Amino acid sequence: VDGTSTVDYVDMFYGNAGAADAQASTTVWNSDYELVYHFNSGASTYVYDSTANLNNTKNATGTTLLDLATSTIGNGLDFDGTNDTIEIPSSTSINNLTNKTISFLAQSDTPATGGNEDFVVKNDTTNQTWTFRTVIASASSTYLWTHRFTSDDVWRTTTKITTSTVMVAVTYTNTAPGNVPFFYIHGVQDSGILHQTAAVGATQNDSNRNILLGTSNSLGNDLDSTMDELRISSIIRTPTWMWIEFANWKDIFNTFGAEDSPATAGYNNLGKLIISPLGKV
Repeated sequence: VDGTSTVDYVDMFYGNAGAADAQASTTVWNSDYELVYHFNSGASTYVYDSTANLNNTKNATGTTLLDLATSTIGNGLDFDGTNDTIEIPSSTSINNLTNKTISFLAQSDTPATGGNEDFVVKNDTTNQTWTFRTVIASASSTYLWTHRFTSDDVWRTTTKITTSTVMVAVTYTNTAPGNVPFFYIHGVQDSGILHQTAAVGATQNDSNRNILLGTSNSLGNDLDSTMDELRISSIIRTPTWMWIEFANWKDIFNTFGAEDSPATAGYNNLGKLIISPLGKV
């Protein structure tokens, strides 16, 4: 449905308790999506992947049940900044991604006081293949992307973010050191990028490394924030795509008409039974 259309509509029917459940959540996401978390697991120690890849987490640590908190879209996962960690086992769908887009909603739990906090990390007990973290100083945040070749290639934003809730994303191609990641804040590409550390060598094989949420394991950097709607794709999303994704999360595109009358049945001039969802025959 075009955003400016006045003739196209999506009708929603509700109130029929006997209607069959026709939802198919895993077919919502095409093959470019390797992992999608909504963090609406409820009283559980696991986070479940909404894609067909079934990249579900291992048992959460730092808490008996997942610490859920109200977020922009339903619940988000609340990391306490001390010992909350979510671990995603390595799998063919998330290993050695040449191209990647990582996006999520983050909401700081406490005023920023300084230090590094890790959102998403691909690592083993000692080494990180890639890391997406926030760098906090003077009640503002910048974002940092590290990809390990023979040494680390480190990039960070210079635009300071002071809002407590932010949609943040990064896109990256790991074919060579010096490839520039693109950061997106609220769906807009951030132009303030600094190449903090240059790398050399070839990218590392990360097939034996899991993904961690909320910490880097070997470095600490525990996250004190609520995370929601984590998505990892195996392609580079375009600036237009990132803006539309943000606009959808903010309900910028959604408009709702008045409720229609219940559906009615009748016969047309050919004697054929028809049912009208608009209450008209």
